[in-house]
Order: sequence, then C-alpha cells, then structure tokens
Amino acid sequence: MPIFSEINDLFARTFSMVKYGMVLTLPFLIFWLLSGFMLFPLVSGGAGLEIFFTFLLFLGIIAAFLSGWLNMFKRCAETSVDENLPDDKRTLDSFDLFREFFPGVGKYFGKMVIGVVVYFFLFNIIMLILEAAIIPFFGPFESFSQQELIEAMKDPDKTISFWNSISGSDKEKIFKIVGLESIFTFLFLYLTMFWAQLVVLEGIYPLKAIRKSFKTIIKAPVRTVIIFLLNFILVFIVFFIGVILVANPLIKLLMILLFVYALVFYVMMTFLYLEKYGELTPS
Repeated sequence: MPIFSEINDLFARTFSMVKYGMVLTLPFLIFWLLSGFMLFPLVSGGAGLEIFFTFLLFLGIIAAFLSGWLNMFKRCAETSVDENLPDDKRTLDSFDLFREFFPGVGKYFGKMVIGVVVYFFLFNIIMLILEAAIIPFFGPFESFSQQELIEAMKDPDKTISFWNSISGSDKEKIFKIVGLESIFTFLFLYLTMFWAQLVVLEGIYPLKAIRKSFKTIIKAPVRTVIIFLLNFILVFIVFFIGVILVANPLIKLLMILLFVYALVFYVMMTFLYLEKYGELTPS
C-alpha cells in the first residue's frame, strides 16, 4: 500500500538524519539536568513564594529549551546533506546545528511561553470537564470522600494505606475513570502533536498552531496515527526497560541515552512529516 511505503521512507530518512545529528541530543540532556534542579523545590515542599518563582523560572527554561531545540530541528530538516561525505565528516558538520539554538530562543521564546501556558491550561480544562462528566456517570464513591483522596495523594505511604482501605467497587470505579482519562490524554497529545513544531516552522501563535495541528492530523489520520503510535511505543518501551533495570547504573545510563534518541527520532520525524505533507507557510 502506498501509505506504508511513505511511512517506511519517512522512517528511513528520519533514521539517517538522527544517525548523523548527534548534537540534537545535547540540549535535551542539558534541559533534563536543569529540570532536576528546578523541580526539587517543587517536590520537596518549599515555601509558597519559593515554589511560585521556581515555577516561573521552570516555565522560562521550558520555553527557552523548546525555542532553541526545535529551531535546530527546523534547520536540520531544511539543510541538504551531501551523501558522498564520509560518516565522520557528516557527524562533525552536524555540530554546526548548535549555532541555531540561541537564535531560536531569541526568535520564538515569547510564543513558546504563551504556548506552554495555553497548552497546560487547555489540557487541564479539558480534564476538569471530563471529570465533571464521567464521575457522576459512575456514581459517588462509597468508602471515601474527595478530601480524603486529596490528602492521601500527598504522601506515598498514605496513598498505599488509602488504596488498601477502600472498597473493591470504588477501586473498580477509579480504574475506569483513570482509563477514560488516559484515553483522552492520549487523544489530546495526538491531536496537538505538531503545535510546537508549527510555531517554529511558520512563526504563528500557539492557538493557531494547535488548530493547524488538529487540521493536519484530521487530513491524514491513518498516516499520522501510525507515526504517533509507533514512536509512542518506542519511547514507552525504552522508558519501561529503564525503570525495570534502574538498579544497574550502566544499563540505566544506556537506557537514558536510548530514551533521548527515541525522543529525538520522534521530533525529527514530525518535522520531516510537516515539511512533506504540512502545507507550510514558512516564517
């Protein structure tokens, strides 16, 4: 079938680009390290004002990272590569992409800040509407109150004790609610999978990018769902293996590197897909 041939060509081209684009992993690894320092005050119970400013700083770091990192992907997708060059020369030349990071921050930072905030609130509003619709459908919980649930989620030990104390019927309701929320989360991620890339590729504002992401996916649902599912499965498998083998430091390091490469592979593929099928209006 033509569509599977197209997907195969896209995978092959993506693999070639990522193979020689090792520099694309560096910003993500740096961002990962910085995120650990930024998130520590949020999860360690810091003061309210400290958490607020940490959140603002973390928002700025996310926006700066996305702006610069995605601009590197944009330049990589746009740059023609001489296939006759030796492998080491092509890999070395790819490090020139890092020069595109800071210009990307300067060009897209404001839009990315707006985009991250809009994306966060849009997702949470949809989840609140979903919960308001499905929780009454399954009926009230019999063995606990909403306040007891909130208190239990604040501490892992309390969560375990809470789970062991509730009735089987309430556990079944929780599984159903979480299952439905997971499906809608997956659907939301799928329908908005191109928004940040479109902000960089077209220089448009986030709401317009989210709308165009939706239109791009609806236009070719089979092709886009194959891309999304295959990459989601790849990232999940690598992450799951890393969690299982967390006790072995060498394997854990290998899994982290594979996880980063899996994410880079996915992002690269979305750029190549939009370049070929996205009907772009360049910025």
